Amino acid sequence: MRDNQMVIISENEEKCFPVEQIGKLLIASNIGSISFPLLVKLASQNTKVIFCDGKMNPVCEVNAYFSNYETAGRLMDQAVWTKRKKGAIWRQLVKMKISRQMDLLKVLKLDIPEQMVDYLNQVEVDDVTNREAMASKIYFNVLFGKEFRRFDSDNINAALNYGYTILCSAFNRAITMMGYSTALGIHHCNRQNNYNFSCDLMEPFRPFVDNIVYRYQNCELDWTYRQKLIGLLRNECIYKGKKTELETAIQVFVKDVAKGMSMSRYHVEEIQFA
Repeated sequence: MRDNQMVIISENEEKCFPVEQIGKLLIASNIGSISFPLLVKLASQNTKVIFCDGKMNPVCEVNAYFSNYETAGRLMDQAVWTKRKKGAIWRQLVKMKISRQMDLLKVLKLDIPEQMVDYLNQVEVDDVTNREAMASKIYFNVLFGKEFRRFDSDNINAALNYGYTILCSAFNRAITMMGYSTALGIHHCNRQNNYNFSCDLMEPFRPFVDNIVYRYQNCELDWTYRQKLIGLLRNECIYKGKKTELETAIQVFVKDVAKGMSMSRYHVEEIQFA
């Protein structure tokens, strides 16, 4: 920290960035150090700080305890969101995810299986028949071939995991900025997952990562490739009929869903490729 700026010092140069303009900081070097005053300042303004391991994979992040003056009230509201409303919102999120997957296949000029259309129309409240997973299996086989298996140890899965981590961090920041907990999900409820709510809301946005990975699936996950995934949040999308950056859409989307959880009737707005 120097004069309210983040100063990056290397052997050959210094670069300065106004701290208040930093929304997200990804630290991909395992040979550097960061000062305590800078970390505190970044956390106090709710800047997302992500640390990577030696292979440049995100491994942890810094979240501020208190990022919104209404945090206590909103956490109390979130804790009593009804099961019925959670199930209804989750149904909408799943339908939106399948729709975006189909949109991506269309953008890439790939065939859209009729089974995916059927699954889209069969999604029930809380997706009790698990149409989300069934549609995703077909979708990934169209994207990456019938031999592809999600969570295998290969380059495509590594890139997907990296991109999804970047996406999740954007939702973590948007949720904490609103004063809600990332841990209290509406469908995901893993007691060991601090980001259940983020995992819920990011589902319809995953195809934005898939789009990049599809286009670079034959490339090694090197630093250049990672930078393309990191830059994902600056890509354009359409939300509420307006073209905007993906990260801005995420912030508005989180606000809209949280508002919808307190209303008797609510329809989740569609996110679309630009």
